[in-house]
Amino acid sequence: MPNTPAVTYIIPSYNHCPYVEQAILSVMNQDYDDIELIVLDDGSTDGSRELLQKLSSKLGFIYGEHPNMGCAATLHKGFKMARGKYVCTLASDDWIP
Repeated sequence: MPNTPAVTYIIPSYNHCPYVEQAILSVMNQDYDDIELIVLDDGSTDGSRELLQKLSSKLGFIYGEHPNMGCAATLHKGFKMARGKYVCTLASDDWIP
């Protein structure tokens, strides 16, 4: 399939406004560039949604939001959206060196 990324990263986020930007940038700044990034906000109330909307427009990752349904359901939604041959998850308060 043309334009199919090798790796999809899914970042589920819930009220991690102070941390989620670092998680996103740690994926976007990898030397390997055949990556699709999906960030899903799980009904945050701390300003995360506004930050993620802004970052998505600026950096070009896939962004979605929905009412709070929990981490497992959010990850399931991300897996259904993923196009990569391999799929990785990253917590929104974590980062990749």
